[in-house]
Amino acid sequence: MVATLCREQQKAGHRPSVHCLLREGKIADDLRACGIPVHLYGPAGLIDIGKRMCRRMRAERPDVLHCHNETPTIFGAPAARLAGVRRVITTYHGMVVPLNALRLKFWLATRLCDKVVAVSRTTQTNLERSPLSARSRIVTLYNAAAPSSCAASGPICEPGEFAVVNVARHVPAKDLLTLLRAMVLVREQAPEVVLVLAGSGPLTEDLEHSAAAIRIDDRVRFLGEQPDVGGILRLAKVFAMSSVNEGLPISLLEAMAAGVPQVVTAVGGMREIMELSGAGTMAQPKDAAAIAHAILSFRNDEAWRLECGRRARECYELHFTPGRMAADYESLYRG
Repeated sequence: MVATLCREQQKAGHRPSVHCLLREGKIADDLRACGIPVHLYGPAGLIDIGKRMCRRMRAERPDVLHCHNETPTIFGAPAARLAGVRRVITTYHGMVVPLNALRLKFWLATRLCDKVVAVSRTTQTNLERSPLSARSRIVTLYNAAAPSSCAASGPICEPGEFAVVNVARHVPAKDLLTLLRAMVLVREQAPEVVLVLAGSGPLTEDLEHSAAAIRIDDRVRFLGEQPDVGGILRLAKVFAMSSVNEGLPISLLEAMAAGVPQVVTAVGGMREIMELSGAGTMAQPKDAAAIAHAILSFRNDEAWRLECGRRARECYELHFTPGRMAADYESLYRG
């Protein structure tokens, strides 16, 4: 999302730069290749990082600092104010969890921000319920995704197979074990359906063992981390997410951009997007049977599947393009 926003700002004639606290992400080289500077402050002590950031901002005098999530806000907002930055914005991308020391520091730092952006109305409601939130500063602004023209890097499925694709980190919040259990039920009626998992994480090995234990490892493809999922999504018949906790996943928006219908759990921003688009089916978290039923409905009714794909693409064009997101953020930047 950060890279997409930077590229849109650059296209509009602005001069974006990216500041990394401890390490550069995977997109750093791509951004530099586009002429977007990337600054790294760590590894270093926390106080030293704050000082370095403040010095750089005093030297460069940016008009706006836009932080993303908690730790960057804790460091960035005070540094920006000390450096005289005119406007400070922070975006909270996930769902709010109970107050702890990190969140306490975050809320104190947001007192130095002009706006706190939630990526869904559900996220905004949760942020407003925090006992320390500055409710008058919280607004909702949906994320966006850039459609990809890249081809899949290798064979994803065989001719005649029906590909259900998931793109996610392999972490507890994504509850991919429920999706595997749904595949057990799907295979009983539709052995040609395959589950394609693009992503990795601390639970990858456990998921591979689970797929083997419930005897669906021949129906599940673990692709690992993918630099670009556009080609994979264009081969998908259905996009599925079984999360128990979710903000507004970029992968869902990428699936919409590719015109892929969705089967998702009714949590967080995913519920909002499904209500807005009408591009698929929702199930309750942990309900493998409902997820399986929804996948089979798309497999058995091609006309409905194609209609939901059309709705997904139409909703994406109306609400979730990079240009729309960049224009909305620019309005916040200008105050």
